[in-house]
Amino acid sequence: MRSGSLASDDRLASARHHKRSTIDVHRFIPFQDRPLVTTDLAAIGELMSRFLSAVSFKQGAQPAYGELPNLFAPDARLIRNSGVAPEISTVDEFVRARQRTVDAGELTSFEETELAETTEHFGNVAHRFSIYAKHGVTDGSPIDVRGAISTQFIRTPAGWRISSMAWDDERPGLAVSPALSACGSLVSQRTVRRVVTGTMNGVSHVSRDDLVQPVTVAPLPGYAWHRLWSFDGPPTDPPAAEVKGALAHFPPAGGVRFSLYTVPPQRSRPSPELSAEAERELEELLPGRSAYMESNQDGMHRTPSVDLICVLSGEIWLELDAEEVHLREGDCVVQNGTRHAWRNKGDRPCTMAIVLVGAGAR
Repeated sequence: MRSGSLASDDRLASARHHKRSTIDVHRFIPFQDRPLVTTDLAAIGELMSRFLSAVSFKQGAQPAYGELPNLFAPDARLIRNSGVAPEISTVDEFVRARQRTVDAGELTSFEETELAETTEHFGNVAHRFSIYAKHGVTDGSPIDVRGAISTQFIRTPAGWRISSMAWDDERPGLAVSPALSACGSLVSQRTVRRVVTGTMNGVSHVSRDDLVQPVTVAPLPGYAWHRLWSFDGPPTDPPAAEVKGALAHFPPAGGVRFSLYTVPPQRSRPSPELSAEAERELEELLPGRSAYMESNQDGMHRTPSVDLICVLSGEIWLELDAEEVHLREGDCVVQNGTRHAWRNKGDRPCTMAIVLVGAGAR
C-alpha cells in the first residue's frame, strides 16, 4: 500500500482543483470537458443509471424498487408534474405506489432510458437535466413517451445522493424539440478528455492531458469522429507520446487508428447525392475515407484492417453480406476486414470505441 503517496496525490489534486476554477460546469457522462473531477462525475452518472435500472423491468420479471432508497438523500422528493397539479412523493411513497401497480398486474413491463443530458456542478451540489424515453405496458396498453427530468444531487458523508427529481411527459401541445433532445450531452457535440502517458529518464508520467474536439461534417449530419490516437507503423519502445497530424482516415498496413465513432438514428442518414463541395469537405476532414465507401453513401464498405469495437452507449446493427447483428451497450466486435455497414435503428445516437489495425497483403 502507498497510503502516504496516495494521500499526497489527493492533496495535490485538491489543490489543483481549487486553483483551477471556483465553479465547475460539466456537460456529458462519461465523456466530458472535465472541470468536474472524475470521481464526482462517475458517481452522479452511476446514480442516474442505477435509478433507471431499478425502475425498469421486462415482462414476467420484478422491478428492483428496493434499490431506490439507497440512491436518495433523507427527505428526498420525487415529483411527477404532468397533470393539473404536481404529484409529490417521498421515496417510500413512490416505491409503494409503483409496487402496487406491479402487484395488481397493471404495470407488466417498463423501461426508461436517458437519451441526452446536461450536468452542472458546484462544490457539493449538482444538477442534471435529462431527456428520457419510456416504454412498457400498463393495463394492456403500450407506453411509448418521451419527456424531461430535472434531478438534483447533493454530496453527503455517504457520497453523492439524489435530493429531488421532477419530470414531465410529452403530451398534445408539449413535445421535446430537437434542440432540447440534444441537451448538450451527445458525444457528437462535445470534447473528450485524452490522457497520454510517457517515459522520461526511466520514469513514467503523464505527457498529455488534453481535450479532443469531434470531427463533424455537414454532408453526414449527426455523425462524429473523435480521433484520439493514430500512427502509421509499428511503434518504437518506448513509444513516442506526441500527437501525429493529418493522417489518413483509415490506417495503412501496421498502422493504428483509435477513435470514438458516433452514429445517429437512421432517420439522420445522409443524402445519397453529394455535391462537389460536400465531397471536398469529406476529403478534407476525413482524408481517404470516401475512396473506401461504396456509391450512394449507403454506408457499405470494406477496409484492409482488423477493427476492434466496443459499443459504449446506444445500440447499433452491424450489417454484413449474409446477416445482420444487433449490438447493445457493452457488446464487442472483432471485424475482420469484411464488407459491412453500421445501421442505427434505435431512437438515440450510438457511440463506439474503435481501434483499427491496418492489415498487410497475404
